[in-house]
Amino acid sequence: PPPPQASAPQAPAPFAPPPPQAAPMPAAMPPAAIGGIPDIYASNFQLLPGETIEYFAEGDGFFLGTNMFAKIMSWWASFTTMITGGHIKLGFILTNQRLLVIQSQAAMCGFTKGRNVHTISLKSIAEAKSGLERQCCCINTRLVHVQSRTYSYAFVVKKFNDQQLQDFVTRMSMLILQN
Repeated sequence: PPPPQASAPQAPAPFAPPPPQAAPMPAAMPPAAIGGIPDIYASNFQLLPGETIEYFAEGDGFFLGTNMFAKIMSWWASFTTMITGGHIKLGFILTNQRLLVIQSQAAMCGFTKGRNVHTISLKSIAEAKSGLERQCCCINTRLVHVQSRTYSYAFVVKKFNDQQLQDFVTRMSMLILQN
């Protein structure tokens, strides 16, 4: 039999369209553009396209309990950490799409540091509630609890009065219902 002949050269295949690419991440916004949130929190996240900040609260990283002895112990831990150049800071940033929980710890003038950022979609948040506990007629503890499908956050807010606490939970409720 005759040897097989090479086929005639074929025209190159038309160019396929390039694969879809994700939109570039937005640049981190400066703290002034993020509603005056302290830089220790603002430098740890970026706003998503179309995302706006609804509320910001700072938590007490030294909270041990609401009774008098637990408060004294947490005050002492806070004091000794502060005089050695450390901190434990919690920031809760509520946007129209998610809840960000940012924790920063430092000890011995920054010799050891740690940062954690949790982001929770508002679609997965099932419950938000607040509470007020009073000890000895004058020591108030304001608590906020957020329950998602996978995690439960409870924190003590600092520098909040009753009206601000109610406003935070009301905004949280509105955003949960919208999503």
